Amino acid sequence: MERLGIKKIESRLLDFCDDLGYQVLLGSEWRGGATGSCWDDQRRQDYNQQAEQRSVWGLCDFQERLIWLHPSMHQQHRLSVLIHELGHILLHSSDLSKRNDQQWEAEAEEVRRLVGEAVGIDLPSNEHQWDQLGLRKQDQAFQRGMQASQLILQSLEA
Repeated sequence: MERLGIKKIESRLLDFCDDLGYQVLLGSEWRGGATGSCWDDQRRQDYNQQAEQRSVWGLCDFQERLIWLHPSMHQQHRLSVLIHELGHILLHSSDLSKRNDQQWEAEAEEVRRLVGEAVGIDLPSNEHQWDQLGLRKQDQAFQRGMQASQLILQSLEA
C-alpha cells in the first residue's frame, strides 16, 4: 500500500462511510459528503449533549446510520476513533441482538490497531478492553478484526 498522509486517509475513510450509507458528525459539523439535512440544530445539540454525558470520543448509531466524533480531538486521535467506529459498523451493525460490549470494543480496537499498523501511523488506542478478554475471545476478536480491517484498507487503496 502506498504511504498516505493523515488528511488523505481521513478523506478516503469519510468517502467509505458515505459508501456504507453513514454520515459523520464532528461535534456539530458534518464531514465528508453527507449533509445531514434531516438534522436540525437542536437535534445535533441533543446528540452532542448525550455523547458528552457518556464521556466518549465517538459513537456509532446504527439506526440513524451516523458516526459522531468528539469535536475536541486532534486529527490523529479523530482518525483513530473513526477507524474504531468503522470497525463497529463492519462487524456489529448486522446483528444487534448479539450485543456484547466488552467483545465488541475489543474487536473494534483490533481493527484500529491493524489499520494503524498497515498505514504506518501510531494511533491512540484503548487497549484495556483487550486485556479483559480470555484467550479464546482474544483470538475471535483478532480474526474478526482482520476481516474488517481488510475492508477498510481496500477502501484506502481506491
